[in-house]
Amino acid sequence: MSIDAVGSLDAYIRYPTDFTIVDKTIKELLALGNNIQLLATPVIQALNLNNLVELFDYLERFNHDAGKQVIDIRPNFLYQPEHLSIDFLPKEYKMHCYRKLFMWMQGCKYQSKVFKDTMQALKNKCYEDKYDQEKHQAFLEFNTALDNIRNMSLQEYNKELYEVLQ
Repeated sequence: MSIDAVGSLDAYIRYPTDFTIVDKTIKELLALGNNIQLLATPVIQALNLNNLVELFDYLERFNHDAGKQVIDIRPNFLYQPEHLSIDFLPKEYKMHCYRKLFMWMQGCKYQSKVFKDTMQALKNKCYEDKYDQEKHQAFLEFNTALDNIRNMSLQEYNKELYEVLQ
């Protein structure tokens, strides 16, 4: 399943998703039997980097409740469009986001080596300084246009990212 955030941020990133339906569907699928395992493939991007802990924690709680892995988290990196990639974000912000994730991972019990390898790749990406003012501006223009069409605001759904990009 492709899921990039929880709650209202999910609705913002994957407009017009209703997260209550996503949550209900996951619970219904897992209730089908003890041999059910779901594969979650979140896309790591500028809009969700600072909220990955909330997403991973939400998914990992299903594993904890089942006492085994029922949701295998296999994150992917967004590369296109480039202005939505985490690469252009300020290094200090990326490092802050990764540190939160690193602390969460200390209690992560059910994820595979693939997940851990991806988190190592994320660490490498977060510690790189590839800030790009042009992509920063492209992100702001793209996001503002979408916000206007959807009558939404990044500030309302991801205040931390909004403040970093202003």
